[in-house]
Amino acid sequence: MHQIFIPYQNFKKTYVIVDGEDFHHLVNVLRIKTNENLFVVIDRGFRFIGKISLIEKNKLYIDLVEKINENYEPPINLYLAQSIPKGKKFEDIIKYGTELGVTGFFPLITERTIVKLNYEKIERLRRIAKEEAQVSKRDKIPEVYNPIKFVDFLKDSKKYEKKYIFWELEEKNFLDNIEIKKGENIIIIVGNEGGFSLEEILKAKDYGFVSISLGKRILRSELAPLVIISLVLYKGGDFKK
Repeated sequence: MHQIFIPYQNFKKTYVIVDGEDFHHLVNVLRIKTNENLFVVIDRGFRFIGKISLIEKNKLYIDLVEKINENYEPPINLYLAQSIPKGKKFEDIIKYGTELGVTGFFPLITERTIVKLNYEKIERLRRIAKEEAQVSKRDKIPEVYNPIKFVDFLKDSKKYEKKYIFWELEEKNFLDNIEIKKGENIIIIVGNEGGFSLEEILKAKDYGFVSISLGKRILRSELAPLVIISLVLYKGGDFKK
């Protein structure tokens, strides 16, 4: 069964209205028909089973048949601050990170960042996050924030209970050493192809980040964050009944 996110202003108590790009996607891409059922998620997590009641030229109506009182989100709020990688790697990180359960993505501008993300690219990343959240039946669309400089991000990291930066030269701290509790806000910082400078690592530690190693092998910049996301979510109680 397909899923769609509906902004609160399109919620009319017993039904919702779908227009714009969402209308185009349902009607012209998914070819959805009248009387078909689908999941409807309103605003930030109110889930219903809906039925298509009427399709007009530029909008359609979905009757809300049943409220679903079930949480589809991970037991922790996991944020990824990713040093912007080359090419379209960030798109894959957003795509699969959303499916895994990331709450929000921060594109980081670090010493070894080469790629620049303009407004159009950020909007594309946000569309990818929305599409993948619908496909994977998330309750919420992950936030994709505007690019931010590394130091500015560190200064704004006080709200997280646990803060980790992954560094290939770390020799003492591993994921086995960390403890994560349900409901915590966790931030992980992951480097791009060039990694982090020693100065950046020391600066992150000044702001309370703990450096963590994944072991002896070096993972590609598009794979490392996905491995880390999976392991941290598992440590936090996800991927279990």
